[in-house]
Amino acid sequence: MIAILAACAAFTAQAATHKAAAFIKVVEGFKATAYSDAAGKRTIGYGFTSKAMLGKRRLTEAEASVELARICGEISERLKSELKGQTLTAREEAAIVSFIYNVGWATFKRSTMCRLLKEGKRGAVVAAEFSKWVYVTKGGRKVVCKGLKRRRAKERREFMA
Repeated sequence: MIAILAACAAFTAQAATHKAAAFIKVVEGFKATAYSDAAGKRTIGYGFTSKAMLGKRRLTEAEASVELARICGEISERLKSELKGQTLTAREEAAIVSFIYNVGWATFKRSTMCRLLKEGKRGAVVAAEFSKWVYVTKGGRKVVCKGLKRRRAKERREFMA
């Protein structure tokens, strides 16, 4: 019985990670070669900014998919640890993993969204936090980014579904 429960938990975690990666693929899009994102940051694949990924002249979708799945798995595990036993639905987790993938772990940990999730809050109170994260810094000023507004709206809808 314990083995069955463990297998079910592993399958559920894998499904949530897969859902998060699929969601990120939609909101990020894929570029085989490096480009500058809305904030002017060098990016490749599904929004990768690491030196290891940027060191490649071209990235295949298969390579990018493997890397994205790895990153989503890491974020998902850290999120579960941070929430200390609190559970999220697969769609809530996909939205939050996408958010963390975009803003970074350190920024997420300092956010009101993280605090609310740790307090066990769900629904509209957490979903409202997505729309606060639509700014990029250009020329030393924070400006609204249309792409981030669209992404946050999708994350909010996914979280609330």
